[in-house]
Amino acid sequence: MNSKLIKRLVAMFIAICALIPCTTARAGDITLFVDGEPLEDAEVIIKDDRAYVPVRLLGEALGKKVTYNGALRRIDMFDEDGGGELRMGNVTLGHMNIQIGYPYYSYFLNEGYDDIYKWRVAYVSSPLVTVDDRYSEKESGAETRAHEFLIGIPRDIPKGNFTVLFERVADDGSVPESGEIYVLSVSVGSPAKPVIYLYPENEMDVTVAIDYNGELGVTYPEYYNGWSVTARPDGTLINHADGLEYSYLFWEGRSDSVAYDFSKGFAVSGADTAAFLRDKLASLGLTPREYNEFIVYWLPQMQNNPYNLITFQQEAYTGNAKLIITPEPDSMLRVFMAYKPLDAYTAIEPQELEPFERTGFTVVEWGGARLSAANE
Repeated sequence: MNSKLIKRLVAMFIAICALIPCTTARAGDITLFVDGEPLEDAEVIIKDDRAYVPVRLLGEALGKKVTYNGALRRIDMFDEDGGGELRMGNVTLGHMNIQIGYPYYSYFLNEGYDDIYKWRVAYVSSPLVTVDDRYSEKESGAETRAHEFLIGIPRDIPKGNFTVLFERVADDGSVPESGEIYVLSVSVGSPAKPVIYLYPENEMDVTVAIDYNGELGVTYPEYYNGWSVTARPDGTLINHADGLEYSYLFWEGRSDSVAYDFSKGFAVSGADTAAFLRDKLASLGLTPREYNEFIVYWLPQMQNNPYNLITFQQEAYTGNAKLIITPEPDSMLRVFMAYKPLDAYTAIEPQELEPFERTGFTVVEWGGARLSAANE
């Protein structure tokens, strides 16, 4: 990264230090206005002939969500829906949410920008992430430039955040004195991978919807504000939207609001994970077909870890992802595993698991999420 870019970054982060406690002179006679309206409680600080304002108040006044991580000394500002950008002078702050398990994401910067400058990648904070420049020129009435960047996300990346820094440069690679910087903050969330089995006593039509406090990702079959199927006693489903046969309903989702409970659980060596899952999932009430499909999905991500801290979630999961099923099932089992890979054994109070009895129209769901060791 060149020295000019570093200086601009330093200036930018100093300018937003108003969230961080500091000692300086205050100008009580200066009022901050946003769209012509005074911003109450926005204390303006004058230091070295510069005006500083509270980023949180300003961001929220602009309809942005602002978070501060004291341990990382990091401020994030983004739309409530998890995306969008905010322009601050020659610096633009952008934010996007992604899910683990999807290998590539395209990100566009000023598509159609037709001046002499283009964007290039200046810095990526995570060594696990790749960002490839797919800059291209295309004809659309007049010559335009599409600045597309392909962000590569490895499957085993931990949940957390990383930053991609872009800078505006000329065709010869030079950076203008008044160059622009684009700081993209990316939040990585562990996906849930629930599958839903339906077992009616007799063949019947069933509708299934998910009241999920987050964003749905991949669904199979496609989720049109819910699924409408004909369910058979052996679990076979005929999807009304396409007339095709399915073994279960699949969905993935991402939510930043769920706090998993790791107060009790199991520390299991990677080599013993398959046997552990087979035993515990059977005791919870999954059939061999169900727990084998669970193990086939999760074991490749767990067996090579020295240890895995494994818990089976209750209210933390079911309260965040409610199932709305018509007709209402007579019995429903929802198994959701949250786990963290560990480098060494960690003592933990064993979790007590309750058996499940199937009666009448039965619905069974299993899923899981991988968290990094740093996430609670």
